[in-house]
Amino acid sequence: IIPASRFDPVAVKIQQFFPMPSQAGLQNNWQQSGSTVRKNQVVSIKLDHSISDRTKVSFYFQHYGAKFGNNGADGLAPPITAKRLGGSQSPTVRLNYDISLRPTMMLHLGAGVVREYIPDEPVPGVVDFDQVGLLGLRGALSPGFPRITGLNAGNFGGMSLGIGPTNGNRYYSVKPTGVASLTWVKDSHTYKFGGDWKIDAFINQNYVNTWGLYNFGTGQTGDLATQGVALTGGNVGHNYASFLLGAANTAA
Repeated sequence: IIPASRFDPVAVKIQQFFPMPSQAGLQNNWQQSGSTVRKNQVVSIKLDHSISDRTKVSFYFQHYGAKFGNNGADGLAPPITAKRLGGSQSPTVRLNYDISLRPTMMLHLGAGVVREYIPDEPVPGVVDFDQVGLLGLRGALSPGFPRITGLNAGNFGGMSLGIGPTNGNRYYSVKPTGVASLTWVKDSHTYKFGGDWKIDAFINQNYVNTWGLYNFGTGQTGDLATQGVALTGGNVGHNYASFLLGAANTAA
């Protein structure tokens, strides 16, 4: 038994955000449900222009946009939900130039770039949560609700889901490309010369653990005398009891 007088004040405040039971019983008494919304938009345009009977220019533009309303929907509400806002913005630009140097010789030049931006971040109310002011929890490098796991002990109860954000990333990629090729038809043979150039750059701005990551286990409420002893029914100690004491097993 953990006396209420020993409850950690931060744990008590966090516990107030947990959902109340939605069905009878002491086990599995909360019905988890959530929804995911996704909206895709694709716009593209292609222009071809013949400068002369020997020269052609073409231009291509496409913009792909996607909005993910509920990445990682877990049915929990802010600030403890792992639900995230995601999306993608990907413009593609391409310019081609073709010229017939001779009736049997064609030169092709092309250049383009693909850019992509994919945010995958906690929802409002989670990403901007004030740990110090609302929980009295200090040590995080940035605002945001902490990630807390290990709150259940199997059939012995607790909170089965981890709470708090699982991802805090902004992904960027830039891919410029260039190509040059020469095709020459001579007699019954076709010769091709050329090369291509590209850069595949990727950036991941990751701040997933700057708000703190805490895991709870049985060890902090177990009996030291039973360590290494095979016990009928499993281990001594309880994850959620350790949480109520504020005794984290690991922290980052």
